[in-house]
Amino acid sequence: MVDPSEFPILFGKKWPITGLATELAALSRSELCREYEELRRCAPNRRLREKHYLVKDRESTTRADSNRFEERLAMALCHMEGWRCPRMGKFQMLDRQVPLQAKKADVGIGEVDLLGVTDSGRLVVIELKVKPEGEGRAREGNPAAALVQGLRYAAIISANQQVIANEAKHLFGVEVSEDPLAVVVMAPQAWWVDWLEAPGSTRKAMGDWEREFDRLARDVEARLDLVVECLALEDVESSELTGVTPRLDRKLEVYEVRFGAVPAIGPALASLRSHP
Repeated sequence: MVDPSEFPILFGKKWPITGLATELAALSRSELCREYEELRRCAPNRRLREKHYLVKDRESTTRADSNRFEERLAMALCHMEGWRCPRMGKFQMLDRQVPLQAKKADVGIGEVDLLGVTDSGRLVVIELKVKPEGEGRAREGNPAAALVQGLRYAAIISANQQVIANEAKHLFGVEVSEDPLAVVVMAPQAWWVDWLEAPGSTRKAMGDWEREFDRLARDVEARLDLVVECLALEDVESSELTGVTPRLDRKLEVYEVRFGAVPAIGPALASLRSHP
């Protein structure tokens, strides 16, 4: 059983907007990596409980009146083909909302927003973020929190990599390699802009957070032998989740969510990667 209190960074770290750059710079890389490896060691194993990780054709519909953009976006992303990332090459989505909990006692474990695989067989753990409803920024949803959350999921996925590889082969005919995982923070361009181009007072309070964030990502890559990437979905708005097909299901009108036009995808922090 995983005790979240034993993983203060992966489960309990708070990332305030004020002083975000300072918090990132001060974070102990050694402690973060120690927690990651320890979580891999004691990670829940759904197979021992005769539970699966992946589901073929997971329910991909939502109520017609649903306004949960993140849920609708994840559904639409699962239908997309031909993803390409400069550092990872081509990849495809396998499943969304992938469960990690093995038993009820595994509290706070959560679900992987999206799980993909590259053409070379590398598993891709994707933490999906969108702008919150209304004004302001979600403190718990800033890039640092998203990266740490992705690392938490990656540790558990890595511990069960062979089991997931077997499921991927059986359900999707996909070969998963033993390569280290990729952890991706993915969000619409508007979400990244909200953090990268914050107004003056907020910008000053945050500090040069993006450079410290990129340094942390590079340190994690080197120490844990992972790929860490930040990707922006360009020109994605809730109104673009069109091309839906209404159908009747359990006496409720529900919609299968798809993109009307496939969004472009690009690195969110490309300028920092090209200028160390």
